[in-house]
Amino acid sequence: MQTDNPGLWISISAALMAISIISGAFGAHLLKASLDVSMLNVYNKANFYMFINSLGLLVIQSLPSSCFSRPQRNVISKIMFLGLILFSGSLFSLVLSGITRFALFTPVGGTLLIVAWILMAYSSYKAK
Repeated sequence: MQTDNPGLWISISAALMAISIISGAFGAHLLKASLDVSMLNVYNKANFYMFINSLGLLVIQSLPSSCFSRPQRNVISKIMFLGLILFSGSLFSLVLSGITRFALFTPVGGTLLIVAWILMAYSSYKAK
């Protein structure tokens, strides 16, 4: 997979945002009756972070090249994507399966998301 292709990242971002909207509807209409309030909140949090960070992927690819070098843009996108999958994916898996071990991946994903946003801020600040 050619991960330094901005079009690929934009497509991934758009697909993840669409999945997030579908997931939100799924949670609101189908899961609401079968989950307790606590687990529904976890599900909604996973969905919210999935949407926000999918939008972040889009932003990274849409900013002018004066903000990031291509390698920086690629690294930040990879870190954010992995963080998004680990964070939201682990929470969705926890809620839908009830297997609490999935939650072990949540802080790793959250840390990667934080790192990606900090790298984005730092790289754009240092850009010439």
